[in-house]
Amino acid sequence: MSVSIYTLQNLVDMANDLTEDYVLENDIDASASSGHDGGDGWIPIGAFGNAFTGTFDGQGYTISGLTINRAASYQGLFGLLHNVGIGTSWLRNVKLTGVNITGQFYTGGLVGRANHQNSDITDIDVSGSVTTTSDDCGMLCGRANNGVTITNCKTYGTVSGTSGDDSIGGLVGETENGVSIIDC
Repeated sequence: MSVSIYTLQNLVDMANDLTEDYVLENDIDASASSGHDGGDGWIPIGAFGNAFTGTFDGQGYTISGLTINRAASYQGLFGLLHNVGIGTSWLRNVKLTGVNITGQFYTGGLVGRANHQNSDITDIDVSGSVTTTSDDCGMLCGRANNGVTITNCKTYGTVSGTSGDDSIGGLVGETENGVSIIDC
């Protein structure tokens, strides 16, 4: 049985159980995220050593105004999507509009890093601005590797880096080891 998400606080609370299946039930205005964590903004769901391994179905709804401005890696709505188990972790059917995200390595509008097979990203639209102060930055995903599949995703906006490094892209900053990108 899935957990229903109705509010910004419900999104925040997803960090309490990173293995659960979640379903977005309506549009969410996330502009208040700019004031979270002492002004650093949204704290991503899942991080290195504590990845999101569940599922998230946005059902076509929109999350607007997500803001992050922190000197840390694994930045995005989700920090790290990672599944090496038997099941599948996935993010699908959501629109992120007006994102304003700045981070270090692995920075993306939807997810900082998607890692390992059975981790799928499908039917996602992201628009806004995503910036890295290091490397591996993309409007959808900073880095995808090890068999991740990305299907039917669209991005609009500005992606930039301030360090002069590479691995910056409109969809994904860097891919490695068998990533499939289909109809994007």
